[in-house]
Amino acid sequence: MSQKEIKIFDTTLRDGEQTPGVALHPDEKLELAKKLDEIGVDIIEAGSAMTSEGEREGMKKITEEDLDAEICSYCRGVESDIDAAIECGVDSVHLVIPTSDLHMEQRLEMSKEEIKSMATEMAGYALDHGLTVEFSAEDATRSDREFLKEFYQAGIEEGVQRICICDTVGMMMPEQISDLFSYLAQDIDVPIAAHCHDDFGVAVANTLSAVRAGAEEVHVTLNGIGERAGNAALEEVALALAEFYDYETNLNLESLYEAAQIAEEYTGIPIPPSKAMNNLTKEIKKEVDIPISVHCHDDFGLANSNSVAAVEAGAEQVHVAVNGLGERAGNASLEETVMTLNSLYDLKTGIKTESLVKTSSLLERITGIQVPPNKAIVGSNAFTHEAGIHVHGVIESSGTYEALSPEMVGHHRRLTLGKHAGKKSVKKQLEKLDIEATENQIDDITDRLKELGDKGKAVTDADLRAITESIIGTLPEEEKAVELLEATVTTGSTVTPTSSVRLSFKGEERVGSATGVGPVDAGIKALRSLMSEIAKLDLKEYHLDAITGGSDALADVTVKLEDKENNLYIAKGVREDVVLASVEAMVNGINQYFASQEQD
Repeated sequence: MSQKEIKIFDTTLRDGEQTPGVALHPDEKLELAKKLDEIGVDIIEAGSAMTSEGEREGMKKITEEDLDAEICSYCRGVESDIDAAIECGVDSVHLVIPTSDLHMEQRLEMSKEEIKSMATEMAGYALDHGLTVEFSAEDATRSDREFLKEFYQAGIEEGVQRICICDTVGMMMPEQISDLFSYLAQDIDVPIAAHCHDDFGVAVANTLSAVRAGAEEVHVTLNGIGERAGNAALEEVALALAEFYDYETNLNLESLYEAAQIAEEYTGIPIPPSKAMNNLTKEIKKEVDIPISVHCHDDFGLANSNSVAAVEAGAEQVHVAVNGLGERAGNASLEETVMTLNSLYDLKTGIKTESLVKTSSLLERITGIQVPPNKAIVGSNAFTHEAGIHVHGVIESSGTYEALSPEMVGHHRRLTLGKHAGKKSVKKQLEKLDIEATENQIDDITDRLKELGDKGKAVTDADLRAITESIIGTLPEEEKAVELLEATVTTGSTVTPTSSVRLSFKGEERVGSATGVGPVDAGIKALRSLMSEIAKLDLKEYHLDAITGGSDALADVTVKLEDKENNLYIAKGVREDVVLASVEAMVNGINQYFASQEQD
C-alpha cells in the first residue's frame, strides 16, 4: 500500500471541553496545547472564541506561544464569531453550518438556499481576513446527499481550503461512512476531514473507514472526551493508522500516554482502565451450516464495530461483556453492540434494553470498575448536554443531538451549565428549579456562569440557585447608587490583613483601604471608610455558606443591615472568593438602603 499522510486535527480544547463538568483554566489550555504540539498534532482547535472572555484569554495565550501547529477556532455562521477568532490571532476557523433537514427546519428555520448563502458569505468574510477556512457540514451524515455536495461545492468555489464531514450524533456505521466519503470524494478536490462522535461506540472505526475512503484529516480528542459519549480517541486512531494501515502522521506515538495523563488531570475524566473480521466470517460461513459466534477484544477500540461487521457477514451470536470489561483493553460492550444492532441495523436481540443502565450500574458497584462518564449508551454524559447550541437544539427537537431516546436504555436526559451555556439552557434550568427571572436577569446569570467556567469551576444546580437568588435580589443597574469597581485583599500568617476597594457612588469614583482582624473584616471596613453616607448603617448579621463541597465551592454571603430608623436591608453576594462575596453583599445592601431613601 502506498503511504498516505493523514493530518491530525485535535479538538480536545473545544469539543473535548464540552464534556459536561469539564472547564479548563486558560493556563491549563495552554499546557495541553503545548503538549499536543509537542506530540506532533497538525491542527489544534483551541476553543470557540465567541464563548467567553476567559476562552479568548486562553486562546490568545496559545496563539502567542508560536507553536508549530495550526491554531484554529470553532465558529458558527455568524460574523461576530469570526471577529472574535481574529481578535485571538488564530490561523484558521472551523466554520460549522447545519445541513440536515432536521437542523435547518426545526432549529434554524432556514431554507437550503439561505443556509448556502449564509455559509459562503461567512466563509468569504473569514477568507478576506486572511484565515484558512475548514468548511464543516454539521449533521452531514443525516443530510440529503445532493444538497451536501452542493453545499461543499459552494464553499470550495468561495475558496475554502478544507471541508469536514460531521457524524454529529454518531449514528453511522463504518460501511455507511465509507460509502458517503467515497461518494463525496469523487467531485471534491480539497482535503476532506472526518469528525465522528461515539454515541454507539464506533467513532474510531468510522474515522478509520473515512480515511480508507479518501479522508486526509481526522478530528480527534485525547481519551475520546467530548459532548455526550465523546469523540474519536486520538490515541486509538493514531495507533490503528500506524499499525494496521501504515499511514503516516506527524505524531510522536511514544508521548501519547503522557498527553492522555495530562488531559485526565485537567479534565477530571479518568482514562478507562480497559481503554483500546468481516471477510473472515464470510469465508467460514461458506463452509459451515451451524451458527457462528464472534468474540472481539478492544485493544484498538474496534471491538464493537468488529462484532457488528461479523454479524453483517453472517455471525448469529456475539460475545460481549457488560461495560466492555475484560482482559487488557476489554471486550465488545454489551450495551454498545446491542443498541447498534437494534437502532442502526434493525436487528433484534432478546435484551431488555430499558434495563441496560441499571445493569451497567450494578456491575460498576460490584466490581469497583467505574463507567467512564463519556461511555456510549450508559455513561453519565451519554445524554447530557452543556453547549448552548446543543441545548437549544435538544429543546427544539431532541433528535438534533441525540441518536436515540434515553428512555430506550433506561437513561435520562440532563442539561448542565458551564462556560459554554447559552441563555436558552439557563432559562430551561431555571424553569426546572421553578425560578422566575427577567430577560436581563437571565443575561446577568449567564455571564456569571461563564465567569465561573473560565476559572475552571463546574456549576451545580445549587450554584445556579445561589447565583440566581443573588442577582434577582439586586436592584436594576439604573437604580444602583453604588457600583463596586475593584476589591483586593492582602493577608498571610505574618501580614496584617489589608483590603483596598474602588467604587463609584452616584458617578463619583472613590478609592480607600483598611486593615482588619481578617480579610473579610478588612474588606468591609475598606468599603465603609469610603462612605460617610452609611455611617449610621449597622451590620447586624453576617452569614457565610459554602454552596457545595470541594475547594472550589462558591461562597454564599448574606448580610443584614439596619439603619437608624430600625429598617432592615437583607442582601446576598455569591462569588468564588469569600472576600468578594462579602463586599458584594454589603454593596447590594447599601444600594437597597439608598433606593429606600429615594422613595421616601
